[in-house]
Amino acid sequence: MSDDEMNELNRQLRAIMEARNQAPDPDFVGLSPLQVHHLNNRPFTDGCVLQWQKGISREVLDQVPLLFFATDLLQRLSTKEIKLTAKGNLPAKIAKEWYATGLIPQFDLDKGITKLGSEDDFYAATTLKNLLYFLRWTKKRNGKLSLTARGKKALAGSRQDMLEQLFLQHFRGFNLGYFDGYKDDGTLQHFFGFVLVLLLKEGKDWKPTASYPKAMLRAFPILVESFAPVSYATPENQVGNAFTTRFLNRSLSFYGLLRFRGEDRFRDNKREVMATDVFRSLFRLELS
Repeated sequence: MSDDEMNELNRQLRAIMEARNQAPDPDFVGLSPLQVHHLNNRPFTDGCVLQWQKGISREVLDQVPLLFFATDLLQRLSTKEIKLTAKGNLPAKIAKEWYATGLIPQFDLDKGITKLGSEDDFYAATTLKNLLYFLRWTKKRNGKLSLTARGKKALAGSRQDMLEQLFLQHFRGFNLGYFDGYKDDGTLQHFFGFVLVLLLKEGKDWKPTASYPKAMLRAFPILVESFAPVSYATPENQVGNAFTTRFLNRSLSFYGLLRFRGEDRFRDNKREVMATDVFRSLFRLELS
C-alpha cells in the first residue's frame, strides 16, 4: 500500500470514528459520546448540554434548602464569629434549628432512630460547613469560625452565583461517600452531570428509584469495577445502593430537587422519585 493510500485509509477511519462519537447513543439517553465526555469533564461550561437556567428568580432560589442554610450561616458570621465545639463542629443549636425547619428531611432523624445531639447527626449541616470552608468563604482560627473576604463578597453578591458555586463545589470537591460505608474509587461521583441529565429527561414522571442506577450502569458499565468486592452484595447492587444513598437520599435532596412517594425499605424498596419544579427551574438542556 502506498503512502497516499495509507493516508486515505486513515482519513476514512478517522471520519468513521468521528461520526460514531457524534451520533446519538440510546445508552446515553440520546446524547453522543462526545457530549457525554464534555458533560462528565466540564459540566456547565460553554458547549456542555447541561446548563444553569438564566436569571433564576428569587422565588425559586428561596426554595433551595442548602442555599437558605448557607445564607443563614454567612449572615450570622457577618455579625460575629461562632465558637466551634472541641471537635470543630458547629454548635448543636444551629444544626437543630436547621433540621427543625423541615426543609431537609433525614430518615433516621425523622423516624427517631437517631437523636440529633450534634452537627454530626445532621448530614446537611456537616456538608454545608465543609463546603463553605472549601470555598474559602469561612475560616477556622482559635476554635472559632469566621467570615472571610471571599465569604463577604459571596454574601453581598448574586444568590444564583452563590448557588452555582456551592453546588459545583459539592459535586466536584466534596466526597459524596463521606457519610456511608461503600468502598469505591469515586468514579460514580464523576458522572454527576449525567445524573442531572437523566432527571431532566426522565424526571417529569414518577419512576422507581431503582431505574436510575440501572440507567447509569447501561451508560457506564465500568462502574461495577469501581467498587471493591464484598461477600454480601453484587457489584451491581453496590452501585445501586451507593447511587440511591448519595444522590437521591442526600445530596440532590439537600437542594430541594426531588420528591418521593412510597415506602423506603431496605429489602423491598417500592419508592418512586420525580424531579421537582425547582429542579427544572434551575437546570436546562442545551441540545443543538
